[in-house]
Amino acid sequence: MIPKTTLLLASAFVCSPLAHAQSAAPPRCGEEPGETLLVFVGRQLNLKPVSNEAPPGYVILDSKYLARYHILHILCGLFPSDTIEFEVYDHYGKPAFAQFETVLLYVSRYNGRMIHQKYMYNPVYETINGDWAGCGDPYELDAAHRGEVRAAPVRFKTEVSFPIENLTEAQIQHRYPSEYFVRHGNRVVCTAGTRIQDLFAIKREGFLRARGLFK
Repeated sequence: MIPKTTLLLASAFVCSPLAHAQSAAPPRCGEEPGETLLVFVGRQLNLKPVSNEAPPGYVILDSKYLARYHILHILCGLFPSDTIEFEVYDHYGKPAFAQFETVLLYVSRYNGRMIHQKYMYNPVYETINGDWAGCGDPYELDAAHRGEVRAAPVRFKTEVSFPIENLTEAQIQHRYPSEYFVRHGNRVVCTAGTRIQDLFAIKREGFLRARGLFK
């Protein structure tokens, strides 16, 4: 059986100088007790459900998936290839991160296997200067650990926008506040976001610390 802690695995950007495409080995993630974490931006190649049979006397409540992703950028951690396969465990079925084209993912090594940190991800998009950033509220997926990180104006390489024609005015204001989005007809366009370094910092100081990966 996999230990519980492992199954839980399962300033405008345009004006500010940020690190561009990796020209040197990425840093370690710095977690405790060992360097097992890999944080990367990836694009899905394949995601398929696989059998997750329980040993005698146990009950399995999570669905299991095998994911294969193309690594576009490593934020921290080491991996020898630009393609990675890892296990995903999710109580609610298909992983939520699968709906996004590019996503910041958190994966850990366990006994030679790569296992997704359960529910840990951030949708991200490429910026015009070759970096990666999230869109909107940096704490959208981390409301329980809200802190001091703030979104900044950003220009994405490709427009990041969302349809709103089927939403009420109240829903639009709740999902797409003017602090981060500008309305254009039946769509909202994202104009503010957070660099991946800060998105990782939120996870590190929040859920990943709570899981014992960081002191």
